[in-house]
Amino acid sequence: DFYPKMMKPPRHVFRSAIDKLNPRRVDYCFELMGMDFMLDSSFKVWLIEVNTSPALFRHGKVLVDIMPRMIEEVVQKVVDRVFPPPEGAKVPEPLNSFVKLDLRKSG
Repeated sequence: DFYPKMMKPPRHVFRSAIDKLNPRRVDYCFELMGMDFMLDSSFKVWLIEVNTSPALFRHGKVLVDIMPRMIEEVVQKVVDRVFPPPEGAKVPEPLNSFVKLDLRKSG
């Protein structure tokens, strides 16, 4: 399973940059980041790039499905928490595919 292997590099990236991500400790801020991974011939996972402003265009069948759901989940997790939808508004089904990344030093 590649997923556990893919979670290790982001932990290191965010641990090393945590103090720079929100240095003024501003409430209700977030940044969407993209990470590109590659598998080598031995199926080892490599983090090859971290994008602080990932392209959100939908090129390819997989991205056509993933990108709108990802953007909706960002809005649900970040924006709706501060600015809830108006009462009675038709609200999309809550999404819950994001994984909380444990940044504690152990592990």
